[in-house]
Amino acid sequence: MISFSYKAMGFVFLFLLGFIYSCLRIGQLTGEVSEAVTTHILFKLLFSIFFIISLIIFIYGWKKDK
Repeated sequence: MISFSYKAMGFVFLFLLGFIYSCLRIGQLTGEVSEAVTTHILFKLLFSIFFIISLIIFIYGWKKDK
């Protein structure tokens, strides 16, 4: 039986956020993505919200799995 783990889900979300951010930064270095994309207030707000939610899920899973 496959068990659901909040710790694993939080880790995957954190990894995906890091991957998306690094892709955007590489795109900025190569000139394919404008600087305005990652400095826009909505991007920062949404990225921060998803980061905080991912951390909460990861910490909740860490405490629940103990």
